[in-house]
Amino acid sequence: MDNDRQMVHLGDLKVVIVSEGSGGHVIPALEVARQLVEAGARVVVYYGARHPHASPLLRSLLDEAATAGVETQPCELPARMGLIEALQDMMVAGRWALRLYRQSQPHIVVGFGGRLTIPALLLAS
Repeated sequence: MDNDRQMVHLGDLKVVIVSEGSGGHVIPALEVARQLVEAGARVVVYYGARHPHASPLLRSLLDEAATAGVETQPCELPARMGLIEALQDMMVAGRWALRLYRQSQPHIVVGFGGRLTIPALLLAS
């Protein structure tokens, strides 16, 4: 965070961030999570993991986030496409989100796009 910006302390705020595992979704999600942790919030980033071995870039970003105090949790999904598969993925994501919400009881849930975001945001309300 720049020195000329005033730091706001977020205390015991619990935030869940949901994102697909692609770079366009997860990179900004991890950066926002890092900033929130720096301000004092507890943050979990829940991201879609479609491949058994994450790309070197994603692994590096997840390691950096962990070093900064961001908790990350993958939602394992098979690499597949199609309407039926999308609905199945959203059901898996919904079940996962409910478990996560029961455990962490977040104050705020933020979505960064992708099919995982839809059930996560709907179930957060």
